[in-house]
Amino acid sequence: MLSKKKLLLALTLTIPLGWIALYQDTEILNVCSASAQGTEPESIFTTFHTMVSVVATIFQFLALLLIHLMEILLDPGLITSLSATVNNTTGNPLQEIWQVARDITNVIFAFLFIAGTVIVVVTAKKDIIGQYLIKFILAVILVNFSWFFPRVILDTANILTATVYSMPSALGIACQVKNEQGNIVPCTTWEDVAVFPPAGQATAAQGYVPLANGAIAFKEVPLNANTNTPQGILTGLALNHTNIKNMLLLAKNAAPPPGTTVQKMGVVLQGIIQIVFVLVLLVALLFPLMAMTVAFVIRIPILWLTIAFMPFMFLGFVIGEKMGPQGKFNSMIIFRKFIAAAFLPFAVAIPLTIGYILVNIGTVSVNPGNLPQGSVLESFFEQQNFLVVGINSFVDLLWKIMTLGVFWVGTFTALKIDDAYAGVSETIRGWGKAWGTIAVKAPLALPILPIPGAGGARGKSVSPLGLLGKAGPGRLSYKLDQLGLANADVTGTAFDFSRAGRGAPPGTPPGAPPGAPAGGGRYDAGAAAANIHQNNATYANFKQNVETNIRPTIQAAVAAPAFNAQAVATNLQFNDFMRQIRQSAQSQGYNGRLDYAQVNDTLEQIRQRDATFANPLIGIDHIKMEQIIAEWNSLNP
Repeated sequence: MLSKKKLLLALTLTIPLGWIALYQDTEILNVCSASAQGTEPESIFTTFHTMVSVVATIFQFLALLLIHLMEILLDPGLITSLSATVNNTTGNPLQEIWQVARDITNVIFAFLFIAGTVIVVVTAKKDIIGQYLIKFILAVILVNFSWFFPRVILDTANILTATVYSMPSALGIACQVKNEQGNIVPCTTWEDVAVFPPAGQATAAQGYVPLANGAIAFKEVPLNANTNTPQGILTGLALNHTNIKNMLLLAKNAAPPPGTTVQKMGVVLQGIIQIVFVLVLLVALLFPLMAMTVAFVIRIPILWLTIAFMPFMFLGFVIGEKMGPQGKFNSMIIFRKFIAAAFLPFAVAIPLTIGYILVNIGTVSVNPGNLPQGSVLESFFEQQNFLVVGINSFVDLLWKIMTLGVFWVGTFTALKIDDAYAGVSETIRGWGKAWGTIAVKAPLALPILPIPGAGGARGKSVSPLGLLGKAGPGRLSYKLDQLGLANADVTGTAFDFSRAGRGAPPGTPPGAPPGAPAGGGRYDAGAAAANIHQNNATYANFKQNVETNIRPTIQAAVAAPAFNAQAVATNLQFNDFMRQIRQSAQSQGYNGRLDYAQVNDTLEQIRQRDATFANPLIGIDHIKMEQIIAEWNSLNP
């Protein structure tokens, strides 16, 4: 019942809290995060907006740069073409390294053959022949073809990847997107990308689209409707469906400039929503692209190394369990790393292509005219003012979230194909989550809410997070517990004391009934205090012991950095204390009024409590113990 009462009271307090925050003196809120008195909220917001714009512009530039790098890294011929571009008159340097590795492996196999022959002759164990002969013959043959079959595997992976990327074209799904006016238009791509172009070059007058304050510019050209290349799928999603070109463009408000403080606050709060929304979208796009780019960069040296040293893989094929202590080193890992690197583009292609298909189908096929009349979904197609250019309705917002979800979930899932990529991607994923948290919290931490002071003067400006923190569940629960203790002081009932201690269920009479749960000691403390409160004669003797023994010990325990339960039990002089209470109560005829068993159980819990607990004293934390000490002091002033 108490939890429901707290919830109702919290909801009820929301109205006066908002009223106080807007129109009354708010010194009672004791808000710590306040700006200098008299600072205009819109001035603070303007400064913050400028700072965030710099961050958002950098994020947009990095995202566009990573998209351009990924176009290169997704080229299936990149691996062989890079090694072939090295100036070397004798041939391909990668193949030369492979030849050296092959020759060394053949020499090792020759020694293994001689050693195996000697072992068979000396030991006469023919089972060695049956165990290793077939593997040995296969390894000797295949090691000389280890330059050929990696290229076959790479070609197979490239064919599978190309097949996945050709699915939209095979299904007749063209890339289409909604423009700023909400009309469906064909997707575009870019060419002649210029990064940090010199002054006067790559300008809008020359047909370029400058973005990120001119840090990157490109010419916008139509995207082939039947695109089946990784570059086409990537740019179709990243440049079009994420709306990255217009992501930093905020929709203009046609309303007149605000005049009153309330109107200004409305505009400022809209600006906060804009910032949060834009930053979250940029974070959701940037960090998957970053993880994908880093993984594909790592993939290149892994492929080069595994192809160059592929001959050594066959040593593990023959004697893998004998290599290294307890077989911990096995050169077959070369082949496993090669397979993961070869099929990484295929793993990434699946979520990108499926997302590309679904997003384009949704953009074209979802039509409000196809809905039944009166459908609740019609409202999702109505024009809204989401403040970001290109997002005109809830459906537009849904497709943007779906597109970014494809990048986020699909990328980080595909990169788990091998530990070499999973470790890096999880680190970048953690960065993305951290920046997402910053994007949400930073605008809400601005001290932009003006709070009137006494006499109508301007008071402190508080942040939304600071204001919400003062009305959070934990603080409200603490205040409501104080109300429970105050009520217990007036009524002197075990129920109210127990409720304040959060121990006993509602309706529990004074003293724990037979079979009732102990409540972690909190009920015992409340019941004992209530009984003592109801029996003034017994209470007088009890309070004397409290003053001389219990209260100083508890205060010392509360103040101590570490709590020693056994020391407290000793200092309480347990046996002598219980004897004094019993004698006092018996002499005044209160045998049935004071529940000695509960007091005894409570103190016994103190005696037996494990000292490793942070707050072992009858199950109550330091704040609660301070409340009980204050209550004891106020029962009989």
